[in-house]
Amino acid sequence: FVGYYDANDISLNYENPYQGLKTAASAYADILQYATAVRNPADYSFRPDYVSDICGYLAEYLNQIYALEQQYSYDLDRYLPADKRVYLQDIRERVAVISKAYFGLTDEDIQEIPNMSVRKLALLIEEGVSS
Repeated sequence: FVGYYDANDISLNYENPYQGLKTAASAYADILQYATAVRNPADYSFRPDYVSDICGYLAEYLNQIYALEQQYSYDLDRYLPADKRVYLQDIRERVAVISKAYFGLTDEDIQEIPNMSVRKLALLIEEGVSS
């Protein structure tokens, strides 16, 4: 999805009903990139002392996915129409599995992401990665 948008240089303007979905899909792609790296930093170009920074990025991406309705609440039906939300739910289910397996988050943690500060979420991820 993200590749298609980028390859075709599709503009995400006010009239585009895929705006919210593109945001979630981009965040999902970034989470996939960092998930393995944060668990095995020596195997990648990431230095182990950057784990804290990476956990911060992961928290931001998770927040983008789980707090998307809040982000677009001012015009939700335009940026994330009801018929597109099924795709968002699919992304959330995939990210939940990754978050539990790689970051040590619980179902309760995941449910609280929309209400949690990015900083607190980053600390939870860092604790999960360290254990």
